[in-house]
This record gives sequence, structure tokens and C-alpha cells, in this order.
Amino acid sequence: MELKGRVEPGRGPVLGGRPPSGQFRGPGGGRESRGGRSGGRGRGRARGRGGSQQGGDRPGAAVELPVNFKPLEKSENRYIAKALRVGSDTVEDEMQEEVYDRRIRVLLNKITPDNFDEVSDELLAWGGKSAKETDGRILRHLITLVFQKATDEPVWAKMYAQLCHKMICHTSPDVEDRNLRTKEGGYLSGGFLVRKYLLTKCQEDFEHGWKVEIPMDIESSEYYEAIKIKRRGLGLVKFIGELFLFDVLTLRIMHECVKRLLSNVETPEEEETESLAKLLTTVGSKLDVPNARSYMDVYFVRIQTMSTNKHLTSRIRFMLRDLIELRQKNWVTRIEEAGPKTIAEIHEDAERKK
Repeated sequence: MELKGRVEPGRGPVLGGRPPSGQFRGPGGGRESRGGRSGGRGRGRARGRGGSQQGGDRPGAAVELPVNFKPLEKSENRYIAKALRVGSDTVEDEMQEEVYDRRIRVLLNKITPDNFDEVSDELLAWGGKSAKETDGRILRHLITLVFQKATDEPVWAKMYAQLCHKMICHTSPDVEDRNLRTKEGGYLSGGFLVRKYLLTKCQEDFEHGWKVEIPMDIESSEYYEAIKIKRRGLGLVKFIGELFLFDVLTLRIMHECVKRLLSNVETPEEEETESLAKLLTTVGSKLDVPNARSYMDVYFVRIQTMSTNKHLTSRIRFMLRDLIELRQKNWVTRIEEAGPKTIAEIHEDAERKK
């Protein structure tokens, strides 16, 4: 049985009183808009959300509303705003991740050679918050963001490698990952954990590769995306080389990288060949030592062959010839590599040029 209720849309004017603004009494005593009965442009005419006002809808008319309707049922997978889900552990974790992601990014954008000590200490403090975790989540995220910055900004690769070295030296042993164990059966922690995360990230990104076909249309979005991927690949190689110079990566790992980039001499890929030249330019002087001289000799025999390979562009072939010449000059470059400097170093350079 459906119940019906009576709703009064509004009260009429009190007898003898003034009608509401925008209305006046018509001949029959009812209210009309100032635009007239025929629906002129007067401001008093209005339409309700449910449809247009009809001639029979006058003040005092009954409006029938069902009152036995069922409310909407709440489904289990309905959307709930974050502000209303604070009781959920998952949401609290997401909110915390947003906080430390934002704070770490701000610090990485802020760090320079001049403020390195101060800002790097703040970054280490954020990594140290993983001491309250069992999986090193914050520390892993910090290392991931450092990799992103280093590959996007290869000119700062040396500074980011220095930051990684500092993290290895100063991360508290209280920071541990209970998913990783040492040979003795304990949990991997402290600087050993940082090194493990770094090695894993290097291996994943290096093996993923960065070969990409660059479109001919330089105004297309695909062109800029391809250039970005290639730039990040070269930035990764530069960063790996700087990590080796700071003894974060071992000699064995570097030789594996060089062998991987030299695996195809007959039909070499330009991306891998350019990466090889960048890597050896960065680490060649440290790799070319007496106990590894035989390896380097083999590498450069292959590089000499590649330098005349017509499969490569002239730009890459000349790059390989410059690399051969660099080794012949005992890795002494003619021009000092440009990079970020402290204010004190800039003043020293200015004094030397006077």
C-alpha cells in the first residue's frame, strides 16, 4: 500500500501584506511573474528540476511523494573517498607513501655539490625510517628515485653516485629486509642491504635495455619519447660507471657490462655501441690496470674492428676512434669534462684563468 503525503510548496502572502519580491497579485488573487502570464522575460518565472511549471501548479496544490521507497544498497566495492577511509591500513599506508615520496623528491631536487652534506644527511634520515619496517620499503623507494634522477640528469651522475656511497657507509644496521638473508642466515641490513638494492636496480635497468626505433617525424610525440628513452639509457651507463669509481660496483660487474656491450661485432647496435664508448670513457682508466690489461687488449681489438664497420653511422665510428686514441694517451682527456661545481671551485677556476 502506497502512502501519500501533502507538501506545501510555499506560504502565500499574508492578507494585506506585501507580496514577495518579483511577484504581484493577478486578477484572480494568485501570484504571477513580472513577465506576465504568457511567460515573458521576467525574472520571476522559474522551472523546477523535475520539469516546467504548469498552469495547474499553484500554491497550495498537493504534491504526491512515495514514502515507502527503499534506500540505495551499499555495494562492497563502492567508491569511498580517502578522507572517509582513514580507518583502513591500506589507505594509511598509501597516504604515508605519498608523504615520503613527496619529501624525498623535494630533497633530490634541492641537492647540489654546495649543500651536499646537509641535504644528503636529510635523505639518509628518510632512508633510516625503514628501521621501523621489515621490508626496507622506504629505503628501496629512495634508491629508485635516486636512479631516476641520475639517469635523467647524467651531468649530476657523479654526485648521485657519491650519495649512494654515503648511504652504504652510514645506513644503520637497524634497517633490514626480512625477505633477504645473508649466507649466515641472518637478515640483510645496513650498508649491505643498500648495496644489494643498488646491484639489483642496476641489473634490472641494464638488462631491460634501451634500444628504440626513433621516428622520422621530429614533431611527433613518439619521437620525443624515443629520444627520452635513449637519453635515459646513456644516463644509466654513465651512472653505472660513476658507481664503479666510488667502489659501489665491483671490477667483475664492470667487465660483464663491457662484454655485454661488445657481444655483437659484425652487426652492432648503435645504442649499445654508443653506451660502450660512454662507459669506457668514464671507467677506462680504472679498468686498464696491469692485472686486467689482457682483457682490455681483447676489448680494443673488437673496438678497432667496429670502428670501420659500415653498419654503424659515421658519428659512432668516429666516437670509437676517439676512444682508441684516448687509451693510447693513457686516458688523459684533452678537455676537462664539464660538470657541476661548487662555488669555491668556480672561484678557483677563475683565479687560474687570470
